[in-house]
Amino acid sequence: MFDDDAYDRLVGLIYGAAADVSLLPSLLEKLRAACGASAAALIAFADEPGLSRVAATFPEAVAEYQRHWDAHNPLHPLRRRGDPVPPGGVATDAMLMPRGELTRTAYFNEFLLPFELSNLMVVKLAAGPGRDVTLNLFRGERQGGFDPTHLALAGRLGPHLQQATRIADRLAWAGLKAEGTDAALDRLVNGAVLLDRRGTVLHVNAAAERMLALGDGLRLTKGRLEAELSGEHAALGQLIARAATGQGDACATGGITVSRPSGRRAWALIVAPLRLEAIWLAPQRPAAVVSITDPESTPTPAAPRLAELYGFTAREAAVALGIAGGAELRDVADQLGLTALSARQYLSRAMHKSGARRQHDLTRLLVTLGAAAG
Repeated sequence: MFDDDAYDRLVGLIYGAAADVSLLPSLLEKLRAACGASAAALIAFADEPGLSRVAATFPEAVAEYQRHWDAHNPLHPLRRRGDPVPPGGVATDAMLMPRGELTRTAYFNEFLLPFELSNLMVVKLAAGPGRDVTLNLFRGERQGGFDPTHLALAGRLGPHLQQATRIADRLAWAGLKAEGTDAALDRLVNGAVLLDRRGTVLHVNAAAERMLALGDGLRLTKGRLEAELSGEHAALGQLIARAATGQGDACATGGITVSRPSGRRAWALIVAPLRLEAIWLAPQRPAAVVSITDPESTPTPAAPRLAELYGFTAREAAVALGIAGGAELRDVADQLGLTALSARQYLSRAMHKSGARRQHDLTRLLVTLGAAAG
């Protein structure tokens, strides 16, 4: 018997889990039992196949779902024509798709049925452009569908779950700020822009704000980071899209220079994936970071620091710092009175000592060290 005291305790747990993600497994188990389900899952659906995030009481099925069935789920809310479930609302699989049609799909016969998930009840927690978060409750074939009592309880809990999701969303970003991440970013000389998986800007550090305020080739337009020239704008958009969905893959990191109408040296941008732990699968966590370097003003570390850290000789440091400053190798050689071959050898040694595989990596390292020293 699910009485008022049990209901009140469950509502309290819902709001507790919004602030403390460690309570989420317990919450899912309580929701499963209260609603007469055999399994429960909290799903943040993604547009891209395989990127939906899942917390569930049946981990053995989650990996299989994300590996294959997320891309072949006929009940996926972002792929259905219209969505009859409003935020806070409840629906069964029969309300989403005729039962006879569902039972003929591979999704039903090869995934739902073998895992005893063949009857579904959905509680919509959040909806909006490119996002959909639901609580999914399942019963096996022998248990049959959910009865009116279970639907009524889910309906009572729906608004609380919806509100808790909104709270968790806000806490997810507030938690990032409380960790001091934004303060750390503001101490950087380099600009830093954090974006979500759709490329929408979530945070701009102080240095990036100053750079963007110049209106010199880079801008923010309707929450998007853009380059002024169309070719560079398209290339930057591709880098951001690749990094934001790169799942931490190093290959998703890329760089680009952005021209400046003022005639000053081009901005140097590094775009990289950023994966931070989510709270309640909150969709607004940063997914990518764009680092913006101004070669006109970015400091580089002193030669003694490079000798201390990596054992650079004076010549190796001089060549490396010249390259990091944006000069061509032949110009650095001329300034130091070296042959081009000697300058290249010093550069090669500096790269080897610092662990840089490419000249670009060495430049990024030296710029980072200079920013940290500042």
